[in-house]
Amino acid sequence: MNLSVALRALLRPSSKSESALQGDKIRFICNICGKQNEFPYASLGRETSSCGYCFSTTRFRSVIHALSVELFGKSLAIGDFPLRLDIEGIGLSDSSYYPEELPKRLGYRNTWYHQEPMLDITAENAKEFGQFDFILCSDVFEHIQQPVGPAFRNLFELLKPGGVVIFSAPAYDGPTIEHFPRLHDYRIIESKGVRHLENTTIDGEVERFEDLVFHGGPGASLEMRLFGRGDVEQHLRDAGLTSVRYFTEAVPEFGVVENRLEDGRFQGMENPPWSARRPV
Repeated sequence: MNLSVALRALLRPSSKSESALQGDKIRFICNICGKQNEFPYASLGRETSSCGYCFSTTRFRSVIHALSVELFGKSLAIGDFPLRLDIEGIGLSDSSYYPEELPKRLGYRNTWYHQEPMLDITAENAKEFGQFDFILCSDVFEHIQQPVGPAFRNLFELLKPGGVVIFSAPAYDGPTIEHFPRLHDYRIIESKGVRHLENTTIDGEVERFEDLVFHGGPGASLEMRLFGRGDVEQHLRDAGLTSVRYFTEAVPEFGVVENRLEDGRFQGMENPPWSARRPV
């Protein structure tokens, strides 16, 4: 078992907590589709589809909670957002859960790295600098090649003064772990159903890595790093963003469970989103 896999095990709620909650159910309104739901509390994980209608996860509902608080000062379901098409925002490879609903209330559009409409957050997108009131960036930055600093800076540049980014990434209470610290010229090779990464460093040394982590299953995005929570906040600040907030509070009415640090582990949602603003 590699180090990042071991750390992920530590980040999961303990079996004691799961046992104590066994059989309990949480009733909530999905703040994305607006439908009433009932779901086993002990099974309410960050990446578990827990809305029976739009199949949203706790992560995506927590992102909408954070966006609502930052834009309107309170937590609202998307259907209850004021009609403000003048508030312009983008998503970076957002889930299909809320790109269908947000444009009905806000001036929002989703973007992609590999298809239209395209936006590469690692590149200079000068024609769009200073254009957006908000950016949704959920579980994207763990997939980009290092260095990550310029990508954080591009978040700053894309925002209008006073604009806000809602940011999430798998993270833990320690320093960031780069899985491929000397990544330069690489390819992913599959052999007998197992994938590994071969990298040629800038000095010409060949490296081989196994135990790769793909989000969404094999063939999806390769995890390049496991962020340290403190490092995420430092990257945001180094990029010039301020008013950094970590949304650890529970919003049970929207199916977002309590987050608390217990015995070195986050119990509940595990990796809540951050918000950060470009100063006015």
